[in-house]
Amino acid sequence: MITIAEIRIHIKETKTHVLDRWEKICATANNLLPDVRAVFVVVTGDIAYGGAEAEYTFAERFFSNLLDCIRARVASDAIVYMVTVPGNHDGTFKQQNAARKAIIDSVINDGVIDNSVIDACVAPQVHYFSFSERFSSDYVTFRDRLWVEHEVKVDNHVIAFSAINASWLSQVPETPGKLVFPVKRYLNLAKGNASVRIALMHHPLNWYAQGTYHPLRELCRSQYQVVMSGHEHSASASTVSDLQFGDSLNLEAGALDPHEADGVSSFSVVKLDLDKQLFATVDFSWDGQRYMPTDGDAV
Repeated sequence: MITIAEIRIHIKETKTHVLDRWEKICATANNLLPDVRAVFVVVTGDIAYGGAEAEYTFAERFFSNLLDCIRARVASDAIVYMVTVPGNHDGTFKQQNAARKAIIDSVINDGVIDNSVIDACVAPQVHYFSFSERFSSDYVTFRDRLWVEHEVKVDNHVIAFSAINASWLSQVPETPGKLVFPVKRYLNLAKGNASVRIALMHHPLNWYAQGTYHPLRELCRSQYQVVMSGHEHSASASTVSDLQFGDSLNLEAGALDPHEADGVSSFSVVKLDLDKQLFATVDFSWDGQRYMPTDGDAV
């Protein structure tokens, strides 16, 4: 898996950031992916800067080039597939909407979450949804505005990705401890049979309200071997040991375009050996000319 987050494409800055480095990313990752049966490009949010349609037009060019480059370097029967979740920049959240804000306040205060509430809250993400449906549909077994389930058969194994839209309540500015997600609504989807189950969400657990934090944490630890997130702009890999549910791997993606003055562009490669149940991660950072490995861990 090639894991990417925090591109935050800004239509006024398209000449200066990482959109021209797709071939560098492809070439770097290719050195770690010999004889693979599948390559997944996993994007854990903040593809756009402000959720504008034009920003996703640039994103389409970047990811089309990257995916085509990967396909040209792997076996003809290898699967190359992209899975995405939206981040708090993947919507027109800066455009103030009093009705949406009132609904969000109600949800935070334990209000009802039905389809009309969800539709109102995800309305700023409309251009993200169009982008995601074009690029990430071939292996979808379930899709609504808060959850997309992907199941990919690779030889004798099934890899399941649960793409969780944690940003459906995002506001500007974002406040830690305020995000809510209707976990119970999707419990059955998280219990399907698969060789490995991977949960994707932009915000790590510390961003959720207490009423969501505990059930979401239990869901991740009980049903998923890997949990992948973004938002923090710092790549990390750690094993979470739970006496009740066992071990799981927690992966936080770095920022491909960090935007901070001292930030360094980065992405990661995660190798999965499903027969041996082994995972290995390698982080890469930009040195001015190429992406170089910073560290690696085997789990």
